[in-house]
Amino acid sequence: MTASLADSQSCSLSPGSVSDGDIASPQSDGSIAVESLTKVSFPVPDLGDTELSGQVTRCTRRAPSGSTPRTSRMEWSARCSPRLSHCPSPYRDSDADLDRRYREVHWVSRIQDALREDLFELHLQPIVPLTQTTVGECYEVLLRMRDADELISPGAFLPAAEKYSVSTQIDRWVVERTIALLKERPPWTADVDWVSINLSAHSIGDAPLLQFLKDALVQPGVAASSICFEITETAAVSDLPSAIAFIAELKALGCRFALDDFGAGFSSFGYLDRFDVDYIKIDGRIVLGIVDDPAHLVMVEAINRIARIRGKTTIAEYVENAAILDTLKGVGVGYVQGYHTGEPRPALELTTAAMAFDCRRA
Repeated sequence: MTASLADSQSCSLSPGSVSDGDIASPQSDGSIAVESLTKVSFPVPDLGDTELSGQVTRCTRRAPSGSTPRTSRMEWSARCSPRLSHCPSPYRDSDADLDRRYREVHWVSRIQDALREDLFELHLQPIVPLTQTTVGECYEVLLRMRDADELISPGAFLPAAEKYSVSTQIDRWVVERTIALLKERPPWTADVDWVSINLSAHSIGDAPLLQFLKDALVQPGVAASSICFEITETAAVSDLPSAIAFIAELKALGCRFALDDFGAGFSSFGYLDRFDVDYIKIDGRIVLGIVDDPAHLVMVEAINRIARIRGKTTIAEYVENAAILDTLKGVGVGYVQGYHTGEPRPALELTTAAMAFDCRRA
């Protein structure tokens, strides 16, 4: 079912009316009109198969006497979404809820623009071996969104992408660009052992994406063993059968897998044997505290010890200083990753500079 806003009335605020897309200034009576117009198309959470498509206009007001900011935002909600008024919704029409919903819709629109206009870019951060002997360099592929002279980190837009089911589109873009980059064989890739690509929760068990990945990984020019997919522990556990099957099919092609944010859940160790992964990435929030908090150190030691028993290699994230690095060396983790051992760099910059990272300085 699609809930369309295409025919929904535009917000018109006295004096006069404002057309879609205009940016108005405060009027003499204290009103202010359209701020922005966004075209969107995405599922609506908690409404089954309902999909929202069309145009969403955010209107705000500098409220005249007798009105309140909440009244103004309530008017925006009612006038711009008349066709959704019959749908059951878990949302409360409070100021905070409406503002949050607007920000989410705004990010979904910007994500779609970025995919369409090629405004994403890949960055690479080295994953540095401590106790492991590798045949080459290892990197994690990170995503940034370009906005004029600014680079936006994924923490700003990925929550909205996950909520409105557009994260799989982002994953597809990242995989396509990473494989294309490796096939171009810029100088820095000559010594690459493997690169790690994050997959979202929505991608686990997504049949079309799985087929896309299988097709991409059998192309000539890139070995499947040079690709490691990262999935979070939370995402894997939320749909255990799908995650197990997903991992098995791609491992059969030679891919590697890492279980990310391990240790964040209370039952982490109980699931460790269920996933055929190569690497365990210890939750960075645990790693950050290992110098000052004995409990964090004990947790890292336990994860590292059990991972070894299970034939898996640990990667410690959030290595932000020398003290953390020295402690991890004492623990004996397999790899480390963080700003202390190597900051993320744009992948396109590295195509002109061989060995731009000194990945063995740890």
